[in-house]
Amino acid sequence: MAAEWSVLKRARRCLACGTPFADGDGYSSVLLEGGEELAREDYCAACWGGLAAGKRDGCLSCWRGRFREEPAKAREEAIGGTAAERLLRRYAESAEPAHVNLRYILAVMLERRKKLIPRDTIVEGGGGRRIIVYEFAGSGESILVEDPGIGLSQAREVQEQIRSLLDAEGV
Repeated sequence: MAAEWSVLKRARRCLACGTPFADGDGYSSVLLEGGEELAREDYCAACWGGLAAGKRDGCLSCWRGRFREEPAKAREEAIGGTAAERLLRRYAESAEPAHVNLRYILAVMLERRKKLIPRDTIVEGGGGRRIIVYEFAGSGESILVEDPGIGLSQAREVQEQIRSLLDAEGV
């Protein structure tokens, strides 16, 4: 699997037919591995019906969602986001092993606030690493977060680290 992950944005139209998604439309997303990078593809319900079996076999993950049109103000806030979301985005592509726990705790915090929606869990063969596919509730962007399986004492240490990072941002 690709060593570096980034936030993958939800498309505003179906990849197969090009029809724009309207507010409330159902869509299906697939996460594919393409060399060194991951790709996300979004399809309308009509196109997904004909593609489902073939796409599902070759993908890392797939899920369904409901398209929500963002009001202009929400789009502006999504760019800035909350402090925890900004930290998660900042460390999303970090290759530092120390940031694995940080990303996981930030993701759990955002999941509890209903800012992140868990869509799937990928378990890698061999090492058994668990990777959670999250989708940002407002923007529909996808992000992959490794579950390091940390204990309660480690979680408290990471929470303190996050608290100091948030303090440094003036939150």
